[in-house]
Amino acid sequence: MALESQKNPIFSVVVPAYNNVDGLKRCIESVLSQSEGDFELLIMDDGSGPEVLKLVDGFLDPRIRYEWESNSGGPARPRNRGIKLAIGQWLCFMDHDDYWFPNKLSSVRTLIEDQTNLDIVCHHEYHIDHAQTYLKSVRSEPSGENLYARMLVDGNPFSTSAVAVRRDFLSEFDLQFSEEQELVTAEDFDLWLRVVARTQSIGLVDDFLGLYSTGSGMSFDTTRHLNARHKVITAHLSDPLVRVSKERVFRHKVVSGLEIDLAKDAMTNGSRKAAARHLSRAFIKSPITVVRRLFNAAQRSRSSSVPADILRQSGVLTGGN
Repeated sequence: MALESQKNPIFSVVVPAYNNVDGLKRCIESVLSQSEGDFELLIMDDGSGPEVLKLVDGFLDPRIRYEWESNSGGPARPRNRGIKLAIGQWLCFMDHDDYWFPNKLSSVRTLIEDQTNLDIVCHHEYHIDHAQTYLKSVRSEPSGENLYARMLVDGNPFSTSAVAVRRDFLSEFDLQFSEEQELVTAEDFDLWLRVVARTQSIGLVDDFLGLYSTGSGMSFDTTRHLNARHKVITAHLSDPLVRVSKERVFRHKVVSGLEIDLAKDAMTNGSRKAAARHLSRAFIKSPITVVRRLFNAAQRSRSSSVPADILRQSGVLTGGN
């Protein structure tokens, strides 16, 4: 399908695609089923076989724009291609196996029209695994004083498929996803850090508007992700935008946060001794960081009323919830 632009829609939805035709089909269908129809859908194919083009052509929807390039080894380059081609006022992103509920874009539009000063908007979402089974409800709560510094300690409160960002804002500050291979799986964390370092105009739609698949792309490779996240944090610690009153204490908190992540990774891999060692180091560096991270994790994944009917309509197995 040739790239043919339409007149300045409100939303540009950018989807990096790499094979996985079944997941991409559900993803596209969820976008085309939005109650808010003022959007373009940019499928940025990252070196797939001909099956993806065949799938996209079969939708026969003029709002879809498709482009193929050879594989880049990560989602950053196809996302950046989409950013450059986009003509919408607001940019939204999805992985090719994510899914939006029909009121996603309409809910975002209501908020940005009510609060016209916003630069970035986010919402909550449900996490599912590669088998389409419900895992947990995750809340996005990016608020509070000095969010940039807190993200370096506590991690990323933004899920890329649950974010809308004003296109002119990214253009003004020349912001895009890092294409460094060492940052693959954490390139979104890096971008959102650079975004919140430049704006406090952040809006939240207090609702669950989509499904994030934990099997998306390379995001399941925890060890690689932690290494990439460590590199992002190390780079940002040398940024003059990081201004804290007690720098030594702050850096101890950052190290504590990294040790907590290593402890979680060790537990996932069945190494309890290594997990205990990392957790002990985290506690020594900053006991308050350990307590706060545990509290934040509980809050973000706190029990929610799971709409089983909606999830089943989306093809999700709720396990009786």
